[in-house]
Amino acid sequence: MKKLFYLFLLLPVLAGCDRTDAPDTDITDTDIIDTNITNIGFTDTGCNKGQTKSETDPSLLILKFEGGNLRVTRTNALMNCSINGGGIVCEVSSEGTTINYNVYEKDGPTVNCCCTVNEMTSLVKGLTPGVKYTMKYCYYEPFTFVFERGLHLIIDVDSLKY
Repeated sequence: MKKLFYLFLLLPVLAGCDRTDAPDTDITDTDIIDTNITNIGFTDTGCNKGQTKSETDPSLLILKFEGGNLRVTRTNALMNCSINGGGIVCEVSSEGTTINYNVYEKDGPTVNCCCTVNEMTSLVKGLTPGVKYTMKYCYYEPFTFVFERGLHLIIDVDSLKY
C-alpha cells in the first residue's frame, strides 16, 4: 500500500505537468481541443483534506448515455493537493472513433500530499449513437464501449492498467 501511495505522489511529475502559481478556483476550466466533440460543464468537488482513498470507496469511472450525450464521471480520484491552488483541467479530443479524455492538476505548485476528489463530471457532446468508441482515459490502457441508449458502464479505475 505504501508503494501505491508513493506512486500516486509521483504521477503528476511522471505525467509532465507544468506547475506554476495560479489563482484559486472552485469550478474548473474545460479545454476543447477538437471540434468534432465538445466537453461541457466540467465540475469537481475539490480536495477533501484529511481524507484518503480507501478500499471500501473504490475509484470509479462511469460512462452513461444521457440525452444523446456521454456523461463521464470519476469518483474517489486520488490527486495532488496542488488542486487547492490551481484547480483541475479536463481536456477532451477525438481522432476518428478514439476519444482522448485527460484530467489533471491545473498549473499550480506541487505539494507533498494527496487528497481525494469525491467526484469529477462532464458531458461529452458530438458522439454518434451505435458507434464503438475507444476511450483513452488519462494514462490508463484504452478500453472500448458502444455509445448507445442505455449505456451505463462502471469501471473500477484501480483495475485498469497503466
